[in-house]
Amino acid sequence: MKINIKTIIAAILITFAVNSSYAQAFKAGIIAGIASTDVLGTDALDNDVDYNKIGFNFGLFAQLPLSERNTIEFEMYFIQKGTYSPFPTDTSGAPVYGSHSYKLRLNYMEVPLLFSHRFAFNMGKVIMDKFSIELGPSLGFLVYSGENIDNVGFQPVFTNNYFKAFHTYDVSALIGLVYQISDNWKFHIRYENSLIAIRPHASGQTGFNPVYLYYNPGEVNMVFNYALSYTF
Repeated sequence: MKINIKTIIAAILITFAVNSSYAQAFKAGIIAGIASTDVLGTDALDNDVDYNKIGFNFGLFAQLPLSERNTIEFEMYFIQKGTYSPFPTDTSGAPVYGSHSYKLRLNYMEVPLLFSHRFAFNMGKVIMDKFSIELGPSLGFLVYSGENIDNVGFQPVFTNNYFKAFHTYDVSALIGLVYQISDNWKFHIRYENSLIAIRPHASGQTGFNPVYLYYNPGEVNMVFNYALSYTF
């Protein structure tokens, strides 16, 4: 019998998240939000870092308090990533002749492991102590990839003479700022960036660029995420 690693990981995390709500030391909850995303490196079809692709995410989390201000949090959620480049328009608002639109959907089941630290600061005579910073790695499993060129409908992404298929995983780093709205509700602003390429460039070029002094790994996900979480 073939063992599906993704199914095993998902089952373990769901069980952990549900059971933790019954454990005195743990807390569990739900999280959902909107993601503004782009894929750096799809320059052949999307020339801008514009975060035009809008998606959503929702899932579960379980957190373990380490101290009064520090917690460790496990999350598992579905998230829509990708990139979107609409038709460029002229001064009349009509599409530029010969131009193209491009939309890429990348749907993941994602598992972040985050460290959270609540901090305080003074604003005048008022002590602000409802903010936290969160950071950590995140592992995503690709469940769907599709692209829509010139609004003709989404098609699955397959390897062809120009592009290769996307990797089935995404390893990212995540950092965020959290505001404690009430005892149960929090608002999260997060930024997430792939640490390794989700697909090679069409040109195959990777490595360190000596002209611009940066490392070019290939195509990578970039995500701004705005979410609400509720702790039971």
